[in-house]
Amino acid sequence: MTSAGAATAPAEPSRASAEGVTLLLGGASAEGPHNENESPVSTQPLRLNDLPDAAAVAAMPPERQWRRVHAAAVARGLDAYIDPATGYQVWTRLYLARKGPCCGNACRHCPYGHANVPKSTPEAA
Repeated sequence: MTSAGAATAPAEPSRASAEGVTLLLGGASAEGPHNENESPVSTQPLRLNDLPDAAAVAAMPPERQWRRVHAAAVARGLDAYIDPATGYQVWTRLYLARKGPCCGNACRHCPYGHANVPKSTPEAA
C-alpha cells in the first residue's frame, strides 16, 4: 500500500532493437521530434569495431581513424561516434548542423567554421 503523495519512480524509456543497435525511445517518436527544440531519436555512437574494415582502420594513424569513423557515422545518419584514440564521444557534422549555430566550443566537425570560438587571448602578465 502506498501513502498519499508518495513519489513514484519515472518510467524506464522503452527499448527497441534494429540490426543489433539499441534505440532509446524516451520522449521522442521514431518519426522525429515532437517540437522544434527536441532532438530526433538517434542510435548509440558509432565505434571503430562497428566498421566492416575495423582491423585495417585500426592500423591507420589516429587522425585517419577518426576521419573514417566520422565518415561512416555520417553515412549512417548518426549524431556521434567514439574517437578510437581517446574513447571520447564526438558529435558529427550532421548533429552540429541540426542543433544550431556554432556553440563556441571548437567542436572537431563544426559546420560553421568555428564562428563563435574566441580568438586566442594574450597570456596573463
